[in-house]
Amino acid sequence: MYLPIIFVVFAIGLFYLAYRLLKAEKDVALEILRYIVVIFLSWLAVSLIIAALRYVTPIGRGF
Repeated sequence: MYLPIIFVVFAIGLFYLAYRLLKAEKDVALEILRYIVVIFLSWLAVSLIIAALRYVTPIGRGF
């Protein structure tokens, strides 16, 4: 029951971390690495949201 909530909270935290990485100080040497990390964290956050939605069972189906 609490697993989807934990996944969603963790995903929101990853999106916030990705946002903070984008707003970090500009440095040419770390710019490419920063975008790679942001893409990876965003992919992980979306994957966690999809995983959380798979655990949620609709109430109206009678299961």
